[in-house]
Amino acid sequence: MIDDIFHTNEHITFRFKGGRDYIHGTDIYAAIENSLISTQDARMPDSISQFRLAIRKPSSHSCDISIVSNDSLGKKPDNAVVDFQFNHRGRSFRGWLSETGSSISEHYEFAENKVIAGCVVSGDRVVLNPCLSCTTIENLVAATKHLHTTRFPEAEGKWFFSRIDLPHLLPTLSNQNLAISLKQCVGKRLTRSDIQIDGQPHGSVYFSLVSV
Repeated sequence: MIDDIFHTNEHITFRFKGGRDYIHGTDIYAAIENSLISTQDARMPDSISQFRLAIRKPSSHSCDISIVSNDSLGKKPDNAVVDFQFNHRGRSFRGWLSETGSSISEHYEFAENKVIAGCVVSGDRVVLNPCLSCTTIENLVAATKHLHTTRFPEAEGKWFFSRIDLPHLLPTLSNQNLAISLKQCVGKRLTRSDIQIDGQPHGSVYFSLVSV
């Protein structure tokens, strides 16, 4: 069965990015992506489609990941902090990251300033010459955050990556051009921005303004 392709119960040990005390959204995306492509079948081009990830609340502990098919009896865990869904070869799946009691003590550096240095903001749009030492999701999120802090300099709070909708998982960037365009702002607290890679649409990314 196709369900056997995916890890249905797996513990993920995270590290904090930079000086943060919560799991960064880019690491959440990366952990889920790594779980989905852990078999040869799921590595096939475009085999994962209609991917949606939503971060419901920040987490400061390591998490368990669970994935079930939509036609199974699996239920959302009570301690879920992230939910996601996707299609694989004609079948639909959903999954969650559930916070555990395992604390996180390790930190690692993130070259966010290198991403920002490659950004050019014009109005509601940022174009990025990607930092190749960062992943695609790191480039995307850092550039989108930079667009928000530039576009809304008087916003009270901190902009957080909260959701992403993709037709397929993000490709690895080499010389491609990455552009993000702000398309919708709800009460100056929730935004939707469209993603383009080499001029081609590649889904949307959402940010939320959170009081700190």
